[in-house]
Amino acid sequence: MPQEPKDWQAFHKRRSQLEPPFRLDQATVDEFKKLILGHDAHVLELGVTPELAQLGQTLTAIDWSANMLEHIWPGDTPTRRAVLSDWRTMPAFDPAPTAVVGDGSLGCTAWPEPYEQVFARLKAVLSKGARIVIRCYISPDHPEEIIEIADDVNAGNMLGFHAFKLRLAMAVASENGGPNVVVKDILTRFNEVFPDRLALAKNTGWSLERIGEMDAYNNSEAIYSFATRKQVVQIIPSGFSNVHFVDAGKYELSERCPLLVMDFTP
Repeated sequence: MPQEPKDWQAFHKRRSQLEPPFRLDQATVDEFKKLILGHDAHVLELGVTPELAQLGQTLTAIDWSANMLEHIWPGDTPTRRAVLSDWRTMPAFDPAPTAVVGDGSLGCTAWPEPYEQVFARLKAVLSKGARIVIRCYISPDHPEEIIEIADDVNAGNMLGFHAFKLRLAMAVASENGGPNVVVKDILTRFNEVFPDRLALAKNTGWSLERIGEMDAYNNSEAIYSFATRKQVVQIIPSGFSNVHFVDAGKYELSERCPLLVMDFTP
């Protein structure tokens, strides 16, 4: 298993500060439940998102971060457990999963090869007819420019700080040729476009402490990806059918965080 990046070793310390779109709201959790209904006997979770740990009659969560398992996972019970493993090389399960769920799971890897590796491994471990539901961070078909975000900020049109961060990250990825972005590059562009944090706080109402959360990206070599819907769908291998996206959630920028839904029908 690859060495855990330093970013993920400390991520659990920041998670409590996150809000949608970087965390699930209840409406989205309810949509997960609805979409896996009838497939929820044995659920596989890609990650240890606590809001999804309640799903299924039984649930196994897979994460490659020991720190996430220790600090974020709500704990094993007779019907759920967490396993330290890489999604691309995770072990087979007995019984085989009847559903897969994940929150932003694909977005914390580069596109396309790691996506393809995850899909390939799912084909190897899932039961026939399994339902896959993964919330994705999806870039718009027509990329947004950073100047558009700056204009909204200066006009006082931005509401949530985390929605701002997502828009900025997608715009930086697009600026670099997309859909991948090295996390430290997001902070670099932020500092270039918004050099005066006091002015940013005044225009938005965000606290300096909140704005300072951007500094967690400093020197981060991690890669995030923000593929378009088309880019995601085009690399889904044969064996998966009924591939579509479902809009879910009632939060700012939820339209960029749809649920990828498909069935395993080899």
